[in-house]
Amino acid sequence: MIFLIVMSINLLGDGVRDALDPRLRSGALSRPMAAALVRRNGPVPEASDDLLALQDVHTEFHAGKRVLRAVSGVSLAVKPGECLGVIGESGSGKSVTALSVMGLVASPPGVITGGAARFKGQDMIGADFETLRRLRGDRIAYIFQDPLATLHPLYKVGRQMAEAIQV
Repeated sequence: MIFLIVMSINLLGDGVRDALDPRLRSGALSRPMAAALVRRNGPVPEASDDLLALQDVHTEFHAGKRVLRAVSGVSLAVKPGECLGVIGESGSGKSVTALSVMGLVASPPGVITGGAARFKGQDMIGADFETLRRLRGDRIAYIFQDPLATLHPLYKVGRQMAEAIQV
């Protein structure tokens, strides 16, 4: 009997907390969709001959009425046989850019609002889930950062890169 009373009070408390939590109303803690939400505000850029091409990619996060622009106008190109390293300060949008390409931005609260990310000419932004599923891991992948091997957030990136080159 005591067990049922305790469980009932806990469930009631969880329900009240969920009903009053402003983060839940904004969608910040809701379960993300299988593919990122895309609401392009402009035309899709023309295709290129590159293996991977990001063209004017924009990604935002919505928290209530606030809009946080995480990626704004990123463009880059990788030709077959090339390697590209994306380096930046902590919080500069490196991971969100990579997640945007893969269609893995947590939606909600994330929304891809512009640009194109083409792999072998195929636009991955806005591609259907089955297309993304076939490409992910087999043709294109995202390697997550190792927190012990990343750049130190308290030092400027340029200083750390120069130190690595000098050593």
